[in-house]
Formats: sequence, structure tokens, C-alpha cells
Amino acid sequence: MSIEHETLHQETLIYMLHQLESKYKNIPDIPPLILKGSLTRSQRIKIPKGIAYLGADPILQRWGWDNEFNRHQVEVDAFEVESLNITIKDWLSFISIGGYNNPSFWTPSNFQWKKCESIEYPKTWRKKGEEFFVLTALGEEVPVDSCQDWPVFVSFAEALAYASWKGGRIMTEPEYHRLAFITPEGKEQMYPWGNEKPTIEHGNFGLENWAPTPVGTHPKGISAWGVHDLIGDAWEWTSTPFKPFEGFKPYSVYPGYSADFFEGKHYVLKGASYATDRILIRPSFRNWYQDKYPFMFAKFRLVYD
Repeated sequence: MSIEHETLHQETLIYMLHQLESKYKNIPDIPPLILKGSLTRSQRIKIPKGIAYLGADPILQRWGWDNEFNRHQVEVDAFEVESLNITIKDWLSFISIGGYNNPSFWTPSNFQWKKCESIEYPKTWRKKGEEFFVLTALGEEVPVDSCQDWPVFVSFAEALAYASWKGGRIMTEPEYHRLAFITPEGKEQMYPWGNEKPTIEHGNFGLENWAPTPVGTHPKGISAWGVHDLIGDAWEWTSTPFKPFEGFKPYSVYPGYSADFFEGKHYVLKGASYATDRILIRPSFRNWYQDKYPFMFAKFRLVYD
């Protein structure tokens, strides 16, 4: 428990470093940024109706946080999903059509929040004159024109507005599990790519890079359905409120770890970011953040009914 909790706080610390201006950072010797990708067009993939498994069995999985238990089966209706996450290039299009200032794309409360906070672009960006720059944790600010293939990091409120503009929606937690851990043949697996333990070839996590990588950079991490980057670069937003599974029991040594956040204001995120330790990469792990929190490393993709 202590080790995993420490890794979570280390990632949160990196979120704070991410917001610090580059002039205050002593840039270490880190791998060069990967800026350009080879995949430029996402594909809609049809996922038929079927089952998914959520949660963990305490007999089979010796350790997990209280919100990960218990394992249960769910039915998932048919849907379509984009093979790639929404990119910075996509987000620039949203900005260019006035997406931040069109209330028809936003829920009333989200639009009011955007106005009160004067949000006109992601909090993980900076604007200098007419140019946008993307922050990195330990490096320089990168011009958006140089990293348009990176997944965009945004709050859930912003992701919802984009989805509304495009006529799509954000996937649910069960839909993520069906994409990531169930094959088209109905076989269950530990990771989107199979049962091999996560390596740098499968995705961008474990601080192998101190920034995102272009979408589709890790073909060995592709899911059995053909969906890229379900684990790595950033946590994947779902539209599922963070709630307990049936049979939930808080840990006596840390009763508020999950229970304090079952208030309907937090949403489940799945996968991992580039700053996530590998020990947290397991099907049952659930991250969560409030919908208007804009600083975490969180991405999204669109799904359609």
C-alpha cells in the first residue's frame, strides 16, 4: 500500500512540475522528445455487443485498492470507437471554430466554469502572442506546430464539449474494459496487447519519456480490436462516475482512500500516463479526478452509439 501510494504522489508532483515555467527548471539529461508520428488518421472501429469484466477477485489478486473489488461481469452494448486519441491538431481545430466560446457545446455548469476561470485553451498550454506552446515536465515549452500528433491533455469538461461538437461521446468504464481486456473472440487478457508484461514497446509509461509521444507510436501495444494507446501517454477519461462496486469494503487502515470521493463529482480514468509507474498497470486499477480539474495528464477518444 505504501509503495503504490508513494508512486501516485510522485506522479502528482510531476503534474506540479509540469505547470512550472521552464526558466525555473534545471533541465536534466533526458531522452529527446518524440514529436512526429506516422499515423495521421483515426479509424472508426465497430465493437459488437458483448461482455466485459470489471474489478478484481480478492482470491486471485492478492493486492488492490479497496475500490478495485469485487470482480463482476457486465453487458456492454454495441458501439463504435476511434482508433486514436484526440490530438493537439484536433484540438486546434476546436479552438479555431470558437469551441471555447460556443455555449451550445458545453453543459451550463461547465460553460460557467470556463467563463469564471477564463479558460480559452488547455491549462497544459501557454500562449505567447498568437502562438500556443505545450508544457513538458522537465523540458522546454514546445510550439504546438511541432507536436500536433501528441494526444491533447484536457479536463473532462473540455472533453465533453469537444465530443458534443463532433457528435460523439466519451467512453464508459465498461466500454474501456471491453476494448482493452476482451478480444473479438471473447478471450480475456491482462493487457490490450495480450498477457506480456508492459515494456517500453507497448506504451509510454514509467517515465521512459518525460513527455507524451505521438498517437499510434507503439504498434506493439495495439489492442486486439485495433485501438491504439489504451495504456500510456496519459490516463484515459471515461464518463463513468467514480462509485464503489457491489461488495465494497474500505480498508481499515485507510478508510477514506476511496470512500471520500464517492460523491458523484469524480470520474473514472483508466490506463496510465507517461509518469505512471508500471506497478499500477493492471486491469482493475481505477484513477479518478473531478470533471473540471485541468492539470492531470488525461486524454480521451470519441465513441459513438
